[in-house]
Amino acid sequence: MAQKGILGFKKDPKHQILFSFKTREGEEWPSDDSDDSSYCPSDGSDELLQVSHAKTKKKSRKKQDRDAEYEARTGKATTKKPTSQHNNASNKLVPKMIIKKSVDDVFTAHSQEEHVVDDKQCWNLLPWQILHHVFLLLIRENGALPSLCRMSKVCKHWYEVACHPSLWSKMDFSYGWIKLNDDRLKWLCENRLTQLREVNFGTLKMMTNSSVEIVATSCPNLEHIGLSYCTKINSDGMKILVEKCPKLVGFDLSYMSVDALSNVALKHLIEKGWSPSEASQSIWQCAERLPASVQHTDCSYHTKCSDLEVLQMNKVGFSHTTLTINIESFQAGCPKLRVLELSLTSYRAPSVSAKIQAQSPGFPDLEEVCLAIDTSACTTVGLDDDFLHRLLKASTKLKLFDLRGSSSIKCHTIQCLPATDLQQLYLSLSSVAKYTGIEIIMAKWQHSLRDLDLSWNLYPGMSLDCAMHKLSDDPAKSALEVLNLSGTSITSDRVKSLLEGCPKLRTLNLCSCRGLPRGMKRKYTQDDLDQLRYDIDSIVREEEMADDNKV
Repeated sequence: MAQKGILGFKKDPKHQILFSFKTREGEEWPSDDSDDSSYCPSDGSDELLQVSHAKTKKKSRKKQDRDAEYEARTGKATTKKPTSQHNNASNKLVPKMIIKKSVDDVFTAHSQEEHVVDDKQCWNLLPWQILHHVFLLLIRENGALPSLCRMSKVCKHWYEVACHPSLWSKMDFSYGWIKLNDDRLKWLCENRLTQLREVNFGTLKMMTNSSVEIVATSCPNLEHIGLSYCTKINSDGMKILVEKCPKLVGFDLSYMSVDALSNVALKHLIEKGWSPSEASQSIWQCAERLPASVQHTDCSYHTKCSDLEVLQMNKVGFSHTTLTINIESFQAGCPKLRVLELSLTSYRAPSVSAKIQAQSPGFPDLEEVCLAIDTSACTTVGLDDDFLHRLLKASTKLKLFDLRGSSSIKCHTIQCLPATDLQQLYLSLSSVAKYTGIEIIMAKWQHSLRDLDLSWNLYPGMSLDCAMHKLSDDPAKSALEVLNLSGTSITSDRVKSLLEGCPKLRTLNLCSCRGLPRGMKRKYTQDDLDQLRYDIDSIVREEEMADDNKV
């Protein structure tokens, strides 16, 4: 078998190869230079470097000769001026921070000379008042916990400032930053929380009657407390809280035990807790569960709530019964009410004589009313035209009105509301759309409406087009910013008039609008809305051409 060399070619002794992976004697090409094994090629940089050094040395020698000649002739030594490079190098050695003594001696400097201070020590020189203000700004944004605990570990000066009770006036323990028990809570109340005004213990299972007593005893300035999901607290704990905290005006009693919201506890709470002497606002928040003992509202209870401004009772169940609201007694007992929320709550109002209705003062300061109904739940709600007329007969300052899901309200009732500057109106899935006259509602509040929701309603005839025409007929008066028309029969022509007649519009929801062409049915925000304003003319022309072709 013939031998083959590299790349499969036959080996020929007469024609030896230049290179092989496996060297063999006699197969490499002979070299004429036997001393080139240690040769290292150069790119000429060494020679250039040597020439440069030689020139530098030559210049240095000439300069030394000139200096020596100058000294021999004049007898004076030459002085060297610092170059810019030397100056830059010296500037880098200057400390990062130089604090000068100010007029009011903020940093208590001992003289008017400049004092060099290290970065690690400059914060320690800040006076107590400035550092306290910095901490106060920080906890307003991020909360007292865990910021104060971390800052107290920096140094002794920071510890003294972070432990001041004025920084611990508003606390939220619901996030679990501190694992509380009665002993730790007692230490915090005695050493940190003496100026506590607002606190939230929501979802803490350790809260008991003894815990409430510790807080009430050590925190007499307490104004707002959250006890949601604290199921171990009963009526005795609520009684202690109200008796020892005279300034208490805000409660969050959602998802508590039935015993904590018993008839005796709530009566004591209303009679003593809802008559604050100094505070001007009281808030009572309840959710999901209240006993049947509070289903009947009494005027004697309401007279104790003369300072009540916000009442939130959303999604409240009343032991398989409905909440009975004596509207006229309610109005007489809470004349300062500003916000009333009864959304997703089952309630009714007993009928009274016309004389009693005429004597009632109404709610003159009422600004927000939320009466939304869950259409998927089969609950009986007493929301009708008579209820709205009695409730809002004197509410001229009404700004927000939520009637989503209502099934027995007519347009005429809303038209007769005394509100003059309504700003937010929500009529989604409401019976108002079943009746003609919605255009009168739009014309009445065109100058003030900013947020309007008419979604998922079936409007009869041309009532929706008429309403949109009234809403956009005067661009100078229009204040509309948010409009929800999803699920309606709005057309592209009417969308064009809205975009032209509502210059302040920044959000438009057109999802599932069956009268619009494909690709246009979506929600538009500021940037998308500007593009829609630019494209609306071409969209309308294309739709008109498509209609002509069909004909």
